Amino acid sequence: MTKNGFTLIEMMVAVSIFSIVAVIVSGALITVMSINRQAQATKIVVDNLRFAMDSMVMRLRDGTNYHCLTSNPSSLSTGSLSGLNCGFDGSGSPEGVAIVFNSKRVLESNMQIGYRLITNGDGVGVLQIGTQAAEGFIDMTSREIDVESLQFHVVGYDPGDVPPRVGLSIQARTVGKVKTEFHLETVVDFRT
Repeated sequence: MTKNGFTLIEMMVAVSIFSIVAVIVSGALITVMSINRQAQATKIVVDNLRFAMDSMVMRLRDGTNYHCLTSNPSSLSTGSLSGLNCGFDGSGSPEGVAIVFNSKRVLESNMQIGYRLITNGDGVGVLQIGTQAAEGFIDMTSREIDVESLQFHVVGYDPGDVPPRVGLSIQARTVGKVKTEFHLETVVDFRT
């Protein structure tokens, strides 16, 4: 008489092999999911920084009357900018941590616009934009980004001559378990 089926030992060997394969596959799946989350976080940071930089470049390119500031402005009133030029009159350094200028864009005609870097209550650096018409400054970067430095470098400014060039440098990193660092630089050429 022949019995069809598996012995207890055959079943234990089959379950053991299946368990080992399942552990290996689930470990690989968890690793892939973790890498995917990190890639998505990095993409969010890159997209947000690219948007912030593109926005700054677009407005800077269409501006006039540039003030490179060595300290962050708290507001954008015309009186608050007196004596804050750096490098334009030859008396100071052409580098600053904030910039204020007048916009030539149609909807913002002659309005002062400023960019600055501040540290929020959590110790995270945030890029901000402010306008003369607004009550204060507005965050440009998300909470997933810690902007460590913002640097403006103005070259060749002479009110009666060719428009200047502004070098813009941003150093940032992701917020979270894995820290990915970014360093973005660009030079803004102005439209005449």
